[in-house]
Amino acid sequence: MYEFANLYPHALFMQIGANDGSKGDYLETYVQTRDWRGVLVEPIPYVFASLTRRHGSNPRLTLVNAAISDHDGTASLYYLPKDEDDNLPPWYDALATFRRDVLLTHTPWIPDIESRIATIDVTTLTFDSLCRNRGIERLDLIQIDTEGYDYEIIRQIDLDRYRPAFILFEHYHLRPDERDSCRSSLERHGYLTISNFMDTVAILDDPSDKRSVRLVKLLTKLRDDKPI
Repeated sequence: MYEFANLYPHALFMQIGANDGSKGDYLETYVQTRDWRGVLVEPIPYVFASLTRRHGSNPRLTLVNAAISDHDGTASLYYLPKDEDDNLPPWYDALATFRRDVLLTHTPWIPDIESRIATIDVTTLTFDSLCRNRGIERLDLIQIDTEGYDYEIIRQIDLDRYRPAFILFEHYHLRPDERDSCRSSLERHGYLTISNFMDTVAILDDPSDKRSVRLVKLLTKLRDDKPI
């Protein structure tokens, strides 16, 4: 991310599943210190309120209280309501998803999570609707963290149109077949990928762009486990 930020000092980004803009946030440092412009999407109202307190006064950022889904309208989302219980991990408010089974995988850390799960109807937008409404024609970076819905969002993105140089998403809650399909789809569109335990980075391989050449070189060295 550091090298991307150096190569794209005026990046246009979209962050889907922004949470409060701070917890485990890969982008926060660069949003705060670089001349980046972006759209941050967060569906849960009390979490969105925290996001607004953090970033709402930044004129370079647009905050959207919605979820990216396969339709425009509303949908029910599973989440954990706001709670002052000190026994909850600090990241409990990031657990919002269209997949209830994903929430239940957090039982080792929240033993009573099943009794805590609630549903909330949230506004939904497709990726294209959000871009159309905000006048977005291109994106340099897309980050997605939606607790198991990441591949469904990536499937919506017209990668040939928007041509993001850098895609970062959480694969941890994807099923094995979804991980494989997601990676194959990205590779068909000219992306190289690298993954750690939780997340996957995809870099557009564009030999005509010096920035892309630099990022691909770094990714290749990481995949080959060579020192950079």
